[in-house]
Amino acid sequence: FGPGSEALERYPLLVNDGVFAGGREALLALDRTLRALPDAARDWVDALAWHRARNQFLFNWALACLQRGVEMDPVFNYQEGLDTLEWREESGRAQAFLHGRVVRIKHFPGSMRPEYERLRDRLAAMG
Repeated sequence: FGPGSEALERYPLLVNDGVFAGGREALLALDRTLRALPDAARDWVDALAWHRARNQFLFNWALACLQRGVEMDPVFNYQEGLDTLEWREESGRAQAFLHGRVVRIKHFPGSMRPEYERLRDRLAAMG
């Protein structure tokens, strides 16, 4: 268990835990996997109490163990920089578009907080 885990190295998806979907059985399987963490995992989590992404690592580790994740369409959880999005006003509100499709959720990780604040000011000026 840990950052060099083979399950994580082979698993093709890396997700944040802000937006995810699953049926009851899928979420229960995720819960069982997390509850079955070895003691080494708990020690690792406790040793990195300062790290803000521990929950995301554990979420990804559990998904890798289960080998069941399916990638969402990026318009439902867009995480890249804002420069690839087109912003326009539609029906009195600002909308983000990715390749002509409305972005439903834009994820701002902590490192993008200044970018979010600039965008918020720009959008406020639009409407």
